[in-house]
Amino acid sequence: MKLFFKYCLCLLLISTEKLLAEEQNDTPVFSVNLSLGVDSDNDKNQHFHFFLELPGQHQLSMGYGKSISNIELLNTTQQFISIATNPYETFSIGVDYSFWGKEKSLETRSLRNDLYLNLDYWSFSLSPQLNVVTFYGLNGTSKFDLYARAATVTATYYGFENLFLGVDYYNNRFADDPFFFENQVPVSVVAQRLSTSAQLLMTSLERYRGGISVGYFFSWGSMELDWNQSNAWFINSRSYTTSLIIDYQLNKNLAFNLILSNQRSKADADLVSNDLNSLDIGMSIYW
Repeated sequence: MKLFFKYCLCLLLISTEKLLAEEQNDTPVFSVNLSLGVDSDNDKNQHFHFFLELPGQHQLSMGYGKSISNIELLNTTQQFISIATNPYETFSIGVDYSFWGKEKSLETRSLRNDLYLNLDYWSFSLSPQLNVVTFYGLNGTSKFDLYARAATVTATYYGFENLFLGVDYYNNRFADDPFFFENQVPVSVVAQRLSTSAQLLMTSLERYRGGISVGYFFSWGSMELDWNQSNAWFINSRSYTTSLIIDYQLNKNLAFNLILSNQRSKADADLVSNDLNSLDIGMSIYW
């Protein structure tokens, strides 16, 4: 579900940036994106994204999402807020704060700094990030925090007219070895002291993720094919996700978004499908 949250944000920014490029003026642009999704486990998600171009073509965006699972303990929420300088300059920067998790079970908070370099046919970004993961115990009151330093690196090439190619890599490392690593306490033993919800959600935390993408801009919008591999933080599990992302620009003020995804996991977890398909549909409105 976190992956879908990222895709929705990318769709909103790509669609808005394309619209801004066509405007050629400093008139602020406002847009919202509403999306709904369901997967083959019958889990559902709902997301709302808000985007505003500020004077000088600086950008402000915010979002809220909710994932609803058949297993109530796996229900999560996501929120983010970010602000960035003019993305059409050679150099631009941004700051992003986000939350993901379930209150009083497992909560992750992230503060990220985005650094962008835009050349004639290339776009690069480096995003160092600090993550704080809060685990709650069985009684719902005792808790402990783990701190991790992370970074994302991306590169996108636009030299083939309407075709673009991209790669990205995310790495998440503990700032200090967790106490149970230092004392060689098995993670399974630590998990038994956590709330049931925290035990389930901790398998969603990523150690690293790498991906490639290829896309094409049409007169009516864009189409993108993404593939990525991720490794879980606390268990020996890898997942492979393939996604087709379609953004259809109906007119200057309305666009529709479609995401078809397949995720395969090598982990033999009772509560996680080894093969998961999902469909997400969204609508973006511009002023």
